[in-house]
This record gives sequence, C-alpha cells and structure tokens, in this order.
Amino acid sequence: MTNTNASHAGPGPTQGHPKQRLFFALWPDEVVREQLYAVGEPVSWARPAKRVPMEKLHLTLTFLGYVDEAQRECAARVAGGIKESGFTLTIDQAGHWSRSKILWAGTDAMPPGLLAIVAQLRNGLAACGVKSEDRDYRCHVTLGRNVRRKPVLTAIEAIRWLVDQFVLVESNTLPQGAQYRIIGAWDLV
Repeated sequence: MTNTNASHAGPGPTQGHPKQRLFFALWPDEVVREQLYAVGEPVSWARPAKRVPMEKLHLTLTFLGYVDEAQRECAARVAGGIKESGFTLTIDQAGHWSRSKILWAGTDAMPPGLLAIVAQLRNGLAACGVKSEDRDYRCHVTLGRNVRRKPVLTAIEAIRWLVDQFVLVESNTLPQGAQYRIIGAWDLV
C-alpha cells in the first residue's frame, strides 16, 4: 500500500456508526476526470437528473458495503497481495440504463488486468467475511443519476486512462449526496 492515510472530498470517519461503508475503485487523474465529465454533458439539461460532480467520478471495482475494522484491515491485506501490472483502459462508449436511471461511460474491451484485479478482490474478500456481488462485473463510470429518459448520446472520442493504482474509498451518504474519502491506495507493478 502506498498511502494508508490518503484523503479525498468528504468528512472523516463515520460518526456514530461502528462500521464503514467501503468500496474499491479506480480513481482518475484530473485530465481523465475532465474528459469523463464532458461526456456527461447530456445530463445537464435532463431534469430531474443529477450529474455526478467531477471530483466524484470513479470506476468501482467492487463494493464491500458496511464493514467493521477487522474486515477493513483484512480487505487492505487482500489489496496489498494483488500484483497486477498497470494497464490502459480505453473508455469509448456512453450509455443509459433505464432500469437504474444511470448515464454511464465504459467499454466492452476490458483489459485482462482489470478483470484480474476485480476477481482477486472478490475472491479475497470472501475470506474477510465480505460477500461480493454475484452479478458479472460491468466496467463503467457513473456520469449521471435519476436520468429518467435516455438522453441523445453521440459517439464519444476515446478516453485513454493509464491505470497504475487502485484505491479503497469510504462512502458516507448524506442529505446533500455521497461524500467520498480515499483511505488506502495500492500501486500496480
């Protein structure tokens, strides 16, 4: 782990709750984040849709849910055991899931390293007592929520994202929306 005390937008540890709500993610650098945000422009006019703020854009690897301190420490050990190489992720499509009302950006051409990281996290977390998602992994960045009607989407220019680390994020759900705080980061070799 490169930095156990990394932080990002959001409050400190969850107040009054003995567990933390966590997920592993890829966190884009500023250039990629700006490019992803531009893809979400159709959400700006699609009321009551809510555009995901630029600083919160990320690609979830696996969601842990609410975990206690021992499970969090176990998850960090699992992450520390991953020895995958960095890779380039090409985000080259945008879409809309009508059921969940999500506008997203993603790819069908998933790098083997991405799938390996997701599989290793999911398998390792089982030993931590953390139940992983049963569904197949869908590589996507959520750009907008509560998008009730499919916006007019044009072809997007490919976004090349050099992935050289993944992070563990604490999520606090507040009335004004989710607040994220990066609590751990691991470099890819």
